[in-house]
Amino acid sequence: MGRQSQVFLSGEGAAWLKRNAEKLPVKNDPVIRAIMAMKDIAPKNILEIGCANGWRLKQLTKIYLDCAATGVDPVIDNDHMEDGVVLTQGTAERLRFFPNTFDIVIFGWCLYLCDPEDYFKIAAEADRVLQEDGYLVIFDFFSESPYAKVYKHKKEMYSYKMNFAKLWLSHPGYREVTRDTDGYGDDKTAVLILQKHITGCFPIKDD
Repeated sequence: MGRQSQVFLSGEGAAWLKRNAEKLPVKNDPVIRAIMAMKDIAPKNILEIGCANGWRLKQLTKIYLDCAATGVDPVIDNDHMEDGVVLTQGTAERLRFFPNTFDIVIFGWCLYLCDPEDYFKIAAEADRVLQEDGYLVIFDFFSESPYAKVYKHKKEMYSYKMNFAKLWLSHPGYREVTRDTDGYGDDKTAVLILQKHITGCFPIKDD
């Protein structure tokens, strides 16, 4: 676990939720829009990493009525927690779930604050819990060229900006399905949906 994850577990996660509690739930959420635009998606078990108080998961269970929803966040605040979803304290590089549990895994605006030394662990953990043919949804800052900026709420931390989908797209078993970008410069964001299909991604060639 990197240092920034430890900072969020030890108090910055609670501070983030306190700063943003009045903004939740987000109206016209780009993640929900992107998922609903995928007509072939009918999720049964969704995981959101960086779920805050579970507001997005709650809305998704109202749209997909037969869907179970689980969230992971550095802090679980019972005073602001949405009912009807299962929330557990944790961070992205260590997910306490069985393999192949979820058909959608959402990174909900958290990767930019994760430690770069944990990226491979994060990618592996998401892949481990995501089912074959499942969808990985990433909502975060977006830049084709990676860079960092000082995190304005804690000067000893950084916000990291890149195309986070590349953590998975280096594997031929992942493909980008949709991309929706917004804004520009330091404030450019993207919702990216990837699909996992490991089986047969290396076709056998005859000699």
